[in-house]
Amino acid sequence: ALLMIGGALPGLKMTGQWAPLSLSIVGKLVIHPMAMLACMMLVSDVLMPIEGRMLAAGVLFACAPTASIYPMLAAPAKEEGFAAASVVAATASSFVTINLWIFALTMTHLAPR
Repeated sequence: ALLMIGGALPGLKMTGQWAPLSLSIVGKLVIHPMAMLACMMLVSDVLMPIEGRMLAAGVLFACAPTASIYPMLAAPAKEEGFAAASVVAATASSFVTINLWIFALTMTHLAPR
């Protein structure tokens, strides 16, 4: 998978693709963890209680960057270049967003200190 990412990136033209790329990254690193947090809190209220560590673990798993297999899955649609750029950009951005999620979970007392 990593060889496919490395092979797809050289010569990639990103003109006109910044908006979909940023939407993909924000969706994966911000919206997906927010949806996971909301679902886990709903399940905790309705079905069974979810303690703080499990809640934090679920949100932190959700805010992990895109899997490296993503370009291989996009290859049949001839979108492996966009998918490779998305993986690289999401991985670079996740250094900031994961720390922000840890900070937010700690400050709101959803995660134990």
